[in-house]
Amino acid sequence: MKNLTIFQRLVLSYIAIFVVVVAFGGYITVKLIQLNKITSSISSSDIKIIRLSNLLRDSFISQTGFGKKYIISGDHDFYDQFFKAEESIQKNLLKLRVLLSSDEKNELISKIERMHDLFLDIIKKEFDKSSSRVSPDIEKNQAEKEYYLNRIVGSIEKIIVTAKTDVDEKIQESEKLGVNTLKLTVIINATAMIMAFIIAFFNARIINRSIIDLMKGTRAIARGEFKKHLEIDSPPEIHELADAFNLMSDRLKELDEMKDDFIAHVSHELRTPLTVIREASDLLFEGMVFEGMAETQEDKQVKLLTIISEECERLIGFVNRTLDLSKMDAGMMEYVLEKCNIASLIRENISKIQPVVEKKRIIITNKVPSDLPHGKVDMEKIGLVIGNLLGNAVKFTPEGGEVTVAAYYSKGKKKKFIEIAVSDTGCGIDANDMKHIFSKFMKVKGKGTGLGLSIAKHIVNAHGGEIWSKSKPGKGSSFYFTVPVF
Repeated sequence: MKNLTIFQRLVLSYIAIFVVVVAFGGYITVKLIQLNKITSSISSSDIKIIRLSNLLRDSFISQTGFGKKYIISGDHDFYDQFFKAEESIQKNLLKLRVLLSSDEKNELISKIERMHDLFLDIIKKEFDKSSSRVSPDIEKNQAEKEYYLNRIVGSIEKIIVTAKTDVDEKIQESEKLGVNTLKLTVIINATAMIMAFIIAFFNARIINRSIIDLMKGTRAIARGEFKKHLEIDSPPEIHELADAFNLMSDRLKELDEMKDDFIAHVSHELRTPLTVIREASDLLFEGMVFEGMAETQEDKQVKLLTIISEECERLIGFVNRTLDLSKMDAGMMEYVLEKCNIASLIRENISKIQPVVEKKRIIITNKVPSDLPHGKVDMEKIGLVIGNLLGNAVKFTPEGGEVTVAAYYSKGKKKKFIEIAVSDTGCGIDANDMKHIFSKFMKVKGKGTGLGLSIAKHIVNAHGGEIWSKSKPGKGSSFYFTVPVF
């Protein structure tokens, strides 16, 4: 399929729709023919059987009445009517036998004929006695006539009931067939529409999928991911475009590697001179303090040297974080996972930041339970994450505010983990900034270097955990992360 052009794909798709519609149409035609046969059978056979059976029953009853009237009155008109009814009975019996197809129904006709013959014998004997002025045994003959007549009418009623049952069954069958045909018609229409939709969707997808893959590849490149070439199952028209994109991706990868090498080289080169400046400033500052110089000019020098030392420390920290982040991006950061008392690690980091907390008159609350399970972590790296989150919380919390540290033991579907939370009552984070809070060089309120949270995310993810945040502007922020239980 991948070697077919877009035009060829469209033609094959619509041929498939045509074949399906024709096949379903032929099937519906067969079902309609079956429905027509059932309807014809009802009108040409069963209805006639019921009509003839009713006529036959009425003829028998009428014939019996004419016979009684002739015996009583001796009127030859009734005699003639009796034999006219007999002719009608014989014709209807013959027609009914022709229409009946089952052996059971034919046996009923034969039974009716036998009973009718016996019935006629009794009537004829009565006629003979009546014409010879001999009084017939009316009560005895009447009982026999009623017996045969009831048997005849009962057999006719069976034929009628059987025919009506056949009609009902055929009507039910035709209704079922009609419903099934209607359902099938609906299914065919729905199938044709769905196929048209699917084919239109996949044709559009075939045309647009390559563009979507190219868009995804472009976004991946924007995120700095150059690992894989695009493997696009595309028509020949677009294949060349994908090859050109892969060539561009390779070139951008080379440039990105050159950039990373350049930044790593510059950072490494900056570290040494900055360290020297810091050490020299410290020596000069210590010398001034020990000599007990208290002049105004010397005080200014002390302040300047203090600023120099602090800035050198800040620059060295920035360079170190930049190098660490470069290692993490390159997958070169090493982690030593070991059993760690998370509660103790949290207390240790709280004590480190205690001077700043006291200076800002911030209340820091430790809600970490003493019986918290041990974690399987790199103590140094997780300590860096906790320290970073605590530092941010204190930094963005105003004087008199509160910072809360908590930890919980949780059990997920596949593994057990410890969840650590750091909350503050600071300024909070805007919704737009929340989307990019863990991105490189993302600063909140213009503070910091924008590397701390990005490094924290790398470290937590490397431990198999997750890190996230919740915040409302003006109501503080909460940061959460998880680490595995030992």
